[in-house]
Amino acid sequence: MGLTSVVLMAVLAGIPQEELTDIPCANCHSPNAWIPLAPDHTFQHNRDTLFPLEGEHQNAECIQCHPGETAMETHAFAQAKPECSACHLDIHQNEFGSECGRCHNTSDWDMSRWNQNHDHTIFALNGMHASLACRDCHGVNFQRLAGQLTTDCFPCHSSQYRLARENPDHPDNDNCRLCHNSRAWLPIDMSQHDSEFFPIYSGSHRGTWTTCDAECHFDPSDYQIFSCGLNGVCHKHDKTKMDRKHRGEVGGYSYNSVKCYHCHSGGRGGD
Repeated sequence: MGLTSVVLMAVLAGIPQEELTDIPCANCHSPNAWIPLAPDHTFQHNRDTLFPLEGEHQNAECIQCHPGETAMETHAFAQAKPECSACHLDIHQNEFGSECGRCHNTSDWDMSRWNQNHDHTIFALNGMHASLACRDCHGVNFQRLAGQLTTDCFPCHSSQYRLARENPDHPDNDNCRLCHNSRAWLPIDMSQHDSEFFPIYSGSHRGTWTTCDAECHFDPSDYQIFSCGLNGVCHKHDKTKMDRKHRGEVGGYSYNSVKCYHCHSGGRGGD
């Protein structure tokens, strides 16, 4: 019998088992010694507790998770905390939350899963963003943490924007996602137009236009200027007809595109 077992037997002597734990001694120990545990012990950590031992946790000694100087302390199993930070130092200082499993696994600290779990943040890594390394956004030593970053495009793509602005026809608007997607800069992707501005890919205007400049935005240098067909290009809204239809029925009516959009932002005549 080893010295550790002798000490434990001395410590446990006179302490009723029910005062230590509701788990019978024989479920873990053998009649020969307290330590090591009986090779055929019936206690199954994965079955009998709420914390299954997976990966490297299977190699942990009981005392690593259930520390103490006395038998009462080491057998206070219910007091063991399941949070990772109870055993592992949080080098991120809680900037990424307490759920280490979102980026790591129990086998090692490998971060092969970090990008798919990043989808649960406010900035999902889609398209070309999926190939980024952590340091590309957060810095080599993670000096730029979650609260110090923005989801705006310009801080990361300012050089591309300035290069694009050398083309006089490029809008003076640094909200890249209005015209582009995360897969590539070209071709232009205006799929956000329906939700952000005006439905052109759905509803009655779907398929009725060719290019941005030809029908709606006749000034390609300023996309805030638009026509609701008053120029007779896409569908003619005759002024005499529109005046007769709206005056006396619509307060503040005026025959101009901004006024049209104010009432018909959904692209329907009955709005």
